[in-house]
Amino acid sequence: MPFTAGDLCCSQNACVQLDTNAASGAATWDDIPHVTQIQWTEQANTPKLVTSSSNGNEISICGTVANTGTLTIACHDGDQPEPFIINGKYHIKWSILCEEGVISGPYYQAWIRIVSIPNDYNIAGGGAVVTAYGFEVITWINKPATQTEEG
Repeated sequence: MPFTAGDLCCSQNACVQLDTNAASGAATWDDIPHVTQIQWTEQANTPKLVTSSSNGNEISICGTVANTGTLTIACHDGDQPEPFIINGKYHIKWSILCEEGVISGPYYQAWIRIVSIPNDYNIAGGGAVVTAYGFEVITWINKPATQTEEG
């Protein structure tokens, strides 16, 4: 099947939501206001082997995958979640297609652990304080479909 061009994915409608009722087992999703960026990296650890049949060449083998990312939030007045805590576990989901707090397209959902909090108050900058929380994915709950690998 040939690929056809479609509309560009516009991130202006993106949102990141936090489960504020995670302890009960029934999720209550609230938008995290002023998220400026969420990025994540899936990094494969691909060990190499040299066997008698590889004629001295290295062969990649399947290894573990580390899932890490950054959630960047600008501070603002009004209702917002308390700052995340180091080693805290949070249930979040995000998508590039949201409308008034409702996700209307493919989305990601995961349990994450906050692993770094850079505290940087740029007093001379005069702008909003932006905090980039580093996280690792503990468990993926939902990920959109990806390209099928060739065997």
